[in-house]
Amino acid sequence: MEDSLPGKAVTDIDFSSFLDAFWPQPPPDSQHYRLKPDECVPSELKQALQNLAGPEDSTAGACTLAEIMQKFQLFPGYKLSLGSSRPEFSELWGRTESLDESRPSWTRPQVLFRFCDRNPFPSSMFGWNGTKHTELVHDILTEVLQHFNNQRLTTLYIVFVVDCSFLSVSRWDRSGIIASEWVDWVESPNWLVDVFWRVSMLTDEQLGLDATAAPILPGSTDSELLDRLAQPCPDDYDVKDGTIVSETTASNPFATFKFVRDQFVSTLTAGTTQGGSMANARWRLTIPIDGGETHDFLVGAPFCSSSASMFDWRNACSYIAVDCRTKQFVYLKDNWRDRGVGDNEESEGAILAKLNAAGVPHVPTVICYADLQETVTPEYARSQRYGYDGVPRQHFRMAIREICLHFKLLTSGRQFVSLMKGCITGNPRRAVKALQLVHGDLGPYNILIHPKVDTTTDSSRTTVKWKGMLIDWECYKWLAAAKMNKPHTTRSFLNCDDVRTYLDKFFEVDRGPFGMVISIWKNLMLHRNELLLLDGNELHFYGGRASDSEDSEWLATPLNSMMKEFLSWLHARYAKENIHLGPFSFIHADEQHAALKRAHKAIPKEKRKALAMKLENYDAILELLERKLNEEWVENDRAGDRWQLTQPLVPSGSEEKVEPPAEKELEVEAKQKSEEEPSRLVTIKRPSSRRVSRDNTMAKPRSCTATEAKKVNQMAARHSRRLPSERPSEVKEQFAEVEKRPAKRRRLC
Repeated sequence: MEDSLPGKAVTDIDFSSFLDAFWPQPPPDSQHYRLKPDECVPSELKQALQNLAGPEDSTAGACTLAEIMQKFQLFPGYKLSLGSSRPEFSELWGRTESLDESRPSWTRPQVLFRFCDRNPFPSSMFGWNGTKHTELVHDILTEVLQHFNNQRLTTLYIVFVVDCSFLSVSRWDRSGIIASEWVDWVESPNWLVDVFWRVSMLTDEQLGLDATAAPILPGSTDSELLDRLAQPCPDDYDVKDGTIVSETTASNPFATFKFVRDQFVSTLTAGTTQGGSMANARWRLTIPIDGGETHDFLVGAPFCSSSASMFDWRNACSYIAVDCRTKQFVYLKDNWRDRGVGDNEESEGAILAKLNAAGVPHVPTVICYADLQETVTPEYARSQRYGYDGVPRQHFRMAIREICLHFKLLTSGRQFVSLMKGCITGNPRRAVKALQLVHGDLGPYNILIHPKVDTTTDSSRTTVKWKGMLIDWECYKWLAAAKMNKPHTTRSFLNCDDVRTYLDKFFEVDRGPFGMVISIWKNLMLHRNELLLLDGNELHFYGGRASDSEDSEWLATPLNSMMKEFLSWLHARYAKENIHLGPFSFIHADEQHAALKRAHKAIPKEKRKALAMKLENYDAILELLERKLNEEWVENDRAGDRWQLTQPLVPSGSEEKVEPPAEKELEVEAKQKSEEEPSRLVTIKRPSSRRVSRDNTMAKPRSCTATEAKKVNQMAARHSRRLPSERPSEVKEQFAEVEKRPAKRRRLC
């Protein structure tokens, strides 16, 4: 998380130069102009600021500064309100508010004040403890995201106050931070006076309000429309695959899936239970289109956005929006796309429009899109000749007709195969053929379930049918391009002119322990031609028992043989002859388990060529998926995530065998052995009894003894130290001891 700051901050800018650049004085004849306070600061004010300096309690200092501002009229017509978008941190934050403003505070941009006991930007002026600094930066990034996500801002200003003596003004956009030098207001009170005087003359746009967004005020026509659409509709239908939709419901243009309306309602009420200044924020967002016209949409809070622990400067926000033209729900994406050297020139909206025009199915249907304003930080850094490695970005907004479900909501293995087949059949295959491009960033979060009302499968009735949908095309790659651009979450591919080369690079790139790399564990599976569990045993997919008896054997689903066949192709094409289990692998070279000493299933070299050829195009994988769909599957064979943090397999000292737990026991429970060394206790779970498949090729899985279970849990506790709640910085601290080893020392950043 703190890695989001180094290289992105342009600091120590001359204080006067910063104010002139970003908070300029309007001409005297402007309606915003105010007379500057007397240059001669009253002695009473000087004494008050001296008394304020260096309080032990930051909260008391913040309250006193707010009182001084009011008493000496430093900010005419405004006040410094103490409070945060998160009530639990209110005593550490302040914001400027107009005394005669009747609108909610989220409707206009504010200058924030953060009262600190250390500099949030590492420098020689203030010392800081690593842990406390991490907490400070996390708090600041969380507050920044709260305002970026709930207020439509291009820029956010934060005044940092340290020991109620020093201040620095900072400007935040989606490319980084520009911060002034630190000044001592006790020695020079004019600095504080000048800050408040400048702020009092700024327009909403100068303070960072997005010109393409307008707040929706309570009681307005737009607000009443949102409230009306939030009411339950009797014709709304269930999203479950196969749900029958009546003719009356299908003909109602305002009926929709229940989950869509429920999600929409939650965005209108976001933050109301916790309170805070961002509660009930609603906006009318504009997308400019051809001919000087605009297309407007109404939104509440985003239902999906980044968090401070995984801070993403692109600040992608997803909304359930109301189309002002049709009064129907649509999906709206708002983010800041990369525009650096080598980044894609055309936006995701432009690519989707081409895919739609080419008739490529299983991709979002774009309604409209537009590139808006660009970030300022990179250009300012260049003008100041300042060392800066941030990326220039451009504001992008797009409306999509479909609203989809997360892929993890699928209910069966057969459904998984069907959705994947649909995406491959109608998406990458046709995209390559029609436009000579590939997606460029395939991953589990970019494949969604698209529920749609279907009238073609069964002409006698209308039903809900689930289809696969491939989203997030912003990292697209032209096959003819000589240079591959750098995706956001994947690695860099150079000279990639076909799909096979793309896969070659994907499986062969290997960098340090904290980069986006192909894990040694994955390479080991390719080498052995086996899907492996963390304990070294082979992974199987089971759908239930052969009978209701607990002693009956577990039977595999077609997913089991399908994954093994596909793995054999990858093994034939990408397997490495020698695998080095280094210090950053889950299994150390000197601690290999007995399971890994068994004979592996590597395919002889002379037989690999034919299997490797199956990856030359999509024909083989489509044939495999179709073949497996025609086999008999278990109903509802999805049992949830198999990698769980839970109790040990058996009580310590016991030698009794452990039977697979029931599905209802699939709950996550993180246990932390100590603050210094959190541990991961692992149980391999299997589903409860269900109706099973004829694919009875697998023997009953062997139950493990207490001794074996103890080894698994000890190994997991020793090597799987990262819990979901931990931040990346803590992972680096845990690897620090490994990095101290003299052999093969690596850079962590």
